[in-house]
Amino acid sequence: MSASTNSRTAYFSLHSCEKSVVVRTENSKTDNEHILFGALVPKRFAKRAVTRNSIKRQIRSVLSEQENLSDKKAYVIRLHKDLKSLDLKSANSNFLKEIIRRDLKVLFDKLNHK
Repeated sequence: MSASTNSRTAYFSLHSCEKSVVVRTENSKTDNEHILFGALVPKRFAKRAVTRNSIKRQIRSVLSEQENLSDKKAYVIRLHKDLKSLDLKSANSNFLKEIIRRDLKVLFDKLNHK
């Protein structure tokens, strides 16, 4: 999180740094084969666990569709805005999922255009 923000949207921000900063193991060959990422969904922005888990599932889903991510970097996606303004009836509503997916796609588009 001490790394600078690579891209930011209405609800999410993306941080990245070199994987060597994060991973300190002797077997670096296996470490470089996979993309490292973390998803931070604070309780203060999504009160219910069901909502936080749904958001994390959407993050993993959109991340798996990304082809331009470097396997030499570690990424952290962070929710930085409260979801109260959306007036959600359900944590698994299609409305919430669509907003999150759209915002995450914009986030990765911004990263890829830098």
